[in-house]
Amino acid sequence: MDYLKEHIKITSNECEIIKRFIIDNLILDKSKGRTFEKSMSNLQNLFYEKFTNQSILNKHITYFEPMCNDLIHHINYYDSSKCDSILKTLEFEIHDKFLSVIETFRTYNINPDFSENMSYEKFYPEILKYFLYKRVYNRLDNSIPHLTEAIKLFFEIDNYSDLRTSFLIDESEKVTILKINNIFKKHNRKLVLPKKENQEITNKLNEIENISSLLTIGDKLLLLHLCLKEKTGIPMSEQIKLILLSQKISDYSIFYEDSNINKLYNRINKGFNYLNRKEFNIDIINKLLMKIENLGLTKTKEALISIKTHL
Repeated sequence: MDYLKEHIKITSNECEIIKRFIIDNLILDKSKGRTFEKSMSNLQNLFYEKFTNQSILNKHITYFEPMCNDLIHHINYYDSSKCDSILKTLEFEIHDKFLSVIETFRTYNINPDFSENMSYEKFYPEILKYFLYKRVYNRLDNSIPHLTEAIKLFFEIDNYSDLRTSFLIDESEKVTILKINNIFKKHNRKLVLPKKENQEITNKLNEIENISSLLTIGDKLLLLHLCLKEKTGIPMSEQIKLILLSQKISDYSIFYEDSNINKLYNRINKGFNYLNRKEFNIDIINKLLMKIENLGLTKTKEALISIKTHL
């Protein structure tokens, strides 16, 4: 798979397109007299519609989300000091998942045009781009407050020459923050971040977002199962939290398929009985408990432990 070596170029080229899109839209909004806050809100919506929503993967993202999670955790899978960890993840983790998804599509006649004509060589640039779109969207949503303040500075001075593509793709937030601090010094500006209490809220939201990104589609469907099917004693306030964690499931097949044959419905309806494999289900529960450990979901954890003991 020599073609996978092009992954850096693919991501860099797409990032240049995104950077131009960001700059053009911010300049346009400022010319209309809009505030920075309103401009950023518009930018997020436009970015989602232009990039994320237009991705050929978005229609069936339920099947491809685990591959995005692999890219998120590539440095946990491979030693990046000794190899190209993204290349290895594309080659050994995502490739197998891709073949499995294609087989599922063919078996259940899902999007025949995609399953018959999509090779891995055509597919891997799409998953790289979709992963990039998720990261950029989060950063436009203030996941790195320093970056938001830097974009605000560029907006105020009408100069985006210091907006680097690396700010959108840097793995290390510390590196991004260091670069941004230097930009503020260059312009003799003081970097003022939100008040500490607001920053604590932002940090908590980022933590929740990170945990949510670790949840597989299967995890999310099981959480919905706990909300909608099981009499577990989980209070409504906690059920709402589970529903929020289970967002971004974009499989709408339940609207046009009978529930008896709909995979999504049956996975939520049957929950841990869907696969009926005890050891596998216990492993899933253990991993899910670890993922939600710090979210204060007391009754959910009690319910999962109870289910595990009765499998």
